[in-house]
Amino acid sequence: AGPPAAGVPAMAAGGARSAASGPGWSGRRARWREVLEVGEGTEVVEPVDGELAAEDAKLVVLARSARLRAYTPAGETAEGAAVRDTDGRTYAAATVGHRSRPELATSALRAAVVAAAASGARRFEAAAVVSEAAEVGKDDLAVLAEFGPGVPVFLAGPDGVARTRTTL
Repeated sequence: AGPPAAGVPAMAAGGARSAASGPGWSGRRARWREVLEVGEGTEVVEPVDGELAAEDAKLVVLARSARLRAYTPAGETAEGAAVRDTDGRTYAAATVGHRSRPELATSALRAAVVAAAASGARRFEAAAVVSEAAEVGKDDLAVLAEFGPGVPVFLAGPDGVARTRTTL
């Protein structure tokens, strides 16, 4: 992988721009980086190196706890998610499946965003998803992107270790 796509900033873990951001981006975080289209925007997926900031680590803990409450009667992937709005309030949710109509299943991230929006949140600082899946679903990311760009989404495994950071 090379430098970031034009106009797409590289972000360090924790959300702050690093000295390695921008043109000529390189270093140990350059192992891989993927730029994908989500809805009308762009998402950047990169590995998480090191510890998360305390507030982001809290989101992973909340998402991990929510995952334990997932309802997956048809064998859907059990996920937990948590989002933090710009006022610092957090919302957590889990996958809710449907036995006979799998198209009615609700992902954990969508459920967390819906809970936040129903409580009046309109802008988000960060989100975390805990799942065995290799990536966060594009439709789920599109729901979060509806509320604005620049939101980092951390994907962690069931063990709570963050694997990737997707920036919308």
